[in-house]
Amino acid sequence: MFKTLATLGLAATLIGGSVTATMAQDAKPVKIGWSAWSDAEFVTKLAAKLIKDELGTEVELVQSDVAPLYQGVSRGDLDAMMMAWLPQTHADYYEKVKDKVETLGTVYDGAKLGWVVPAYIPESEIASIEDLKKPEVQKKLSGIVQGIDPGAGLTRLSEKAVKDYGLDDYKLQISSEAGMLTTVDRAMRSEKWFVATSWSP
Repeated sequence: MFKTLATLGLAATLIGGSVTATMAQDAKPVKIGWSAWSDAEFVTKLAAKLIKDELGTEVELVQSDVAPLYQGVSRGDLDAMMMAWLPQTHADYYEKVKDKVETLGTVYDGAKLGWVVPAYIPESEIASIEDLKKPEVQKKLSGIVQGIDPGAGLTRLSEKAVKDYGLDDYKLQISSEAGMLTTVDRAMRSEKWFVATSWSP
């Protein structure tokens, strides 16, 4: 379905302040922050269900951009966040708060992120990021890399990739996960060329 142009191996990590089993005795709900990404929504809502069912503690979910989540945990406004993409993608955010938060463990590892193009684009046309510099490729892609929200680590790394690879004729189109997926779905239905940010899981 997609061909990956570049990937980076990562681990999604749980970061928290003081989330423990003793919180079950407190009347206040556990506050867990999350960003509007499908993977973050899944693991956050799963954690909320487990905390409620296994510890008998109410959970309040707080949706925000990723940078405020790190600040919220460091200030104690949030008890935890489930999607810290470490050690690289969210390194800048983590570095600012690392002395005020605790890494509670890895939710999953082997995560990947990068840019993808649809498999119907011939490999002779696009097989790597370098191929995006070809004038005929740039024209077919309308000079756009379809991205996600501005606070995402993937957005920051994509901005860096545009500069590092000298893709001066390209614009990183900031959107949201939902917006990016809608654009990609529409393009694929008509087999239109595109390059988009992507990650797994």
